[in-house]
Amino acid sequence: MSTNPFESGNTLTIKVKPKSREDEIHFDTDPILVEVRAPAHNNLANKAVIRLFKEALRLRVEIIHGHTCPIKKIKIL
Repeated sequence: MSTNPFESGNTLTIKVKPKSREDEIHFDTDPILVEVRAPAHNNLANKAVIRLFKEALRLRVEIIHGHTCPIKKIKIL
């Protein structure tokens, strides 16, 4: 029996690519690749990641590790 990785309380490792052409989540990569149009400075890319998960997947997430680097750990709320 497999568990749902998107259940509340679970953590996921993602790689963020700022300044991309469009906002997208690629689940076929390891770690999950999250492309956002926002630049990395002033926390804009991190905010875009949180917004993308909320709008695209209806998931509330928070970044719990890697605030200043591309590899991040997020927690599903």
